[in-house]
Amino acid sequence: MSDGTYRAGPAYKAEAAYSGTHLNYDSTYIDISPGFVADSGFVNRVDIRDIRNNLDYRFRPESGPVVAWGPSLFTDFVCAHDGTRLDTYYNPVFTANLKGQTYVVFYPYAKLRERLRPSDFPALLQNQDYAEHFSAIGVGTSYFSKLTLQAYYQMGDEINLVALDQVPVLARNDVASFLATEDTNSDCCRFTASLRHGVHWAAHESVVKERIVV
Repeated sequence: MSDGTYRAGPAYKAEAAYSGTHLNYDSTYIDISPGFVADSGFVNRVDIRDIRNNLDYRFRPESGPVVAWGPSLFTDFVCAHDGTRLDTYYNPVFTANLKGQTYVVFYPYAKLRERLRPSDFPALLQNQDYAEHFSAIGVGTSYFSKLTLQAYYQMGDEINLVALDQVPVLARNDVASFLATEDTNSDCCRFTASLRHGVHWAAHESVVKERIVV
């Protein structure tokens, strides 16, 4: 370390997956020891054991406008090596895919209980719990051959991740976005509009955590 101290420790990652016509499942285990150091800075949290699970089931009608539909469930459990619970995350999702590359994704209620430590944020004097949640819906279509439309809306409470010398706070987070892309023979025109109220860093992070099978 730059201050003359020595830190070292291993990190592990294991994955398992199953893919079928109707059922898909994948699981990831991550173990990062308290002394692990990444000089490049890609690892921003150590002393964790993280178990992630993603389960999808899809009904696939043989006729009609619906190509596939069904539920998904994403879970994430994180603890420290001494057994302290850090994060618990549960996110049920309903997805429907229609003809014309049209989709609807509904997140009825995603719940995250996150515990930050002084080792995560030096401004904290002790472990601090945050109860986060969000509900969201996303829709999109490429029904028209040269036009793609996408919209997304999310509301809930998220952690406002501030600078390390400040204490994070729970804040309202509302996100709305709209994207229209027109593909012509010569070029591609894109229009994007977005509206955010409150903190929005965690909104993008929680959305991309899930792998939704279509």
